[in-house]
Amino acid sequence: MLSIVVFKWNRNRSGMQLPSSIDQYGAEHVNILYHSIQRNTAVPHRFICVTDDYSGLHSDIERRWLWDFCRELGGCYNRLYIFSDDINEILGERFIAIDLDCVVTGNIDHILNRTDDFIINEYDIKSNRHATHQYYNGGIIMMDAGARSQVWDEFDPQTTPQLIQPRKDRIELVGSDQAWISHLLGPGEQTFSKRDGVYDFRKLENKHTLPDDASIVMFPGRRDPLTEYKRYEWIRNHWRGSADDNHQVNKRRKQIQMQKRRKARARRAVGRRK
Repeated sequence: MLSIVVFKWNRNRSGMQLPSSIDQYGAEHVNILYHSIQRNTAVPHRFICVTDDYSGLHSDIERRWLWDFCRELGGCYNRLYIFSDDINEILGERFIAIDLDCVVTGNIDHILNRTDDFIINEYDIKSNRHATHQYYNGGIIMMDAGARSQVWDEFDPQTTPQLIQPRKDRIELVGSDQAWISHLLGPGEQTFSKRDGVYDFRKLENKHTLPDDASIVMFPGRRDPLTEYKRYEWIRNHWRGSADDNHQVNKRRKQIQMQKRRKARARRAVGRRK
C-alpha cells in the first residue's frame, strides 16, 4: 500500500534560518493536510508523520520517530534518508513525501497512481530565471523504496554541503536537500508539474482564482498557507481540518501578526534613536 509521508520538526534547531515565515510547523499543519488528502483521493494509503513530537496529531495518522543523522546541518538535509535502501522498514515499499506548506485543492488520484520508480516536483528554471541547474523542488517526492539510493549513499554530512556551496554561491542551485538531489542526479528525471495540476503559488497568474485543473498548490519561499489564509478565499475553503485545527490556525495567525507588529515597533524605535 502507498504511504503518504510528511515531516514535522524544528529545522531551525541549528540556528539556520528557514526560508518560510513559519519557524516551526504545528500539529494543525499535519492534520489539515491529512484531512485534505482524505477529501481528495480514493487511492488506498497510509498517512505517516515523521516527527520528534507526536502531540496533537489526529489519531488515524501513523507516527514514525524522526531519525537524526544530520539534523545539526539545518535545512532539510536530514530528510535525505528517504533515499536509503533501508527506508522500506520505516515507510514501506512505495511512498510519496509531501511538504506541509501546500494546499490540496482537487482530486489527486492521478498523482498517487503514477507508477514511475522515482518522480520529483519540477523546479521551473525558465520562469525563475535563476538557479540555472536546479532541476527539482523537494516539495513532492514519490518513489519506490531504494530508488536513486545513490542520493543517500554518496551524501556525506561533513563534506557535501561544502561541495555544493560554490554552485549555490553562483546561484546555480538553491536549498539544501533539493540542491544535492539536482547536483547528483542532473536533468532527466520524471517530474510533477502543472501538467499534473501541481502549481507554484508564486507563479499563479491570478492568486485569487485557482486554475481549473489545480490539484495541489505548493508554497515555496517565505509564504505559507497560514500567512496567506485571510487573503485568499480558496485557501480558507481548501486548507481546513477539524474545528480544533482551524482554531489553532487562527490562533497561530494572530501570533504571527503580533510578532510582526512588535518587530515593526522595534524598527521604528531604532530609527528614532538614530
